[in-house]
Amino acid sequence: RELSTAKILGVDTETSGLDPYTYHPLLISIYDGKTAYVVDLLSIDKARIKDLKGILESHDILKVGHNLLFEWKFFYHTARIDMQHMHDVMIADKMLKAGLKLRHGLKEVAARRLGLELDKSIRKSFIGAEPSEISWSQEQLEYSAMDAVYPVQMYEMQMVEIHTQKLERIYELEMNVIA
Repeated sequence: RELSTAKILGVDTETSGLDPYTYHPLLISIYDGKTAYVVDLLSIDKARIKDLKGILESHDILKVGHNLLFEWKFFYHTARIDMQHMHDVMIADKMLKAGLKLRHGLKEVAARRLGLELDKSIRKSFIGAEPSEISWSQEQLEYSAMDAVYPVQMYEMQMVEIHTQKLERIYELEMNVIA
């Protein structure tokens, strides 16, 4: 299925560090509700990232992810893509759980929402990675793909709770702050 016809896309990136401006871009994962695509940025010309501009800037396609500010900065810095129309499961979780002393990492949100126990230790294999020395393992590629899948799975649950609590106006304000 062509990504430009999707209504919702899960989006995630992996870099060699935690700063989207200074570390090497490694992988981009996009999930269309049926298939998770993982793009190895080390094997293509980075200028090809601009091929995603149409779908990432589209107001007709909801981009869903965890801590999307990181992805927004990554895409803008790398390819001048101004990602629009976003749902950040981390921000939504903070809004829905306001006042509670909870963590809002993907691991914690997925445990609460999906009943999953995520192993995020694989993330450490990306940090400090030297791009010229990387050979992707199946585990790393699956990790990256699932980081685009889980937020989409949580989106509907969060939206039900947002509507039930009548938080639509606050939700709009929060999501518009991302970019």
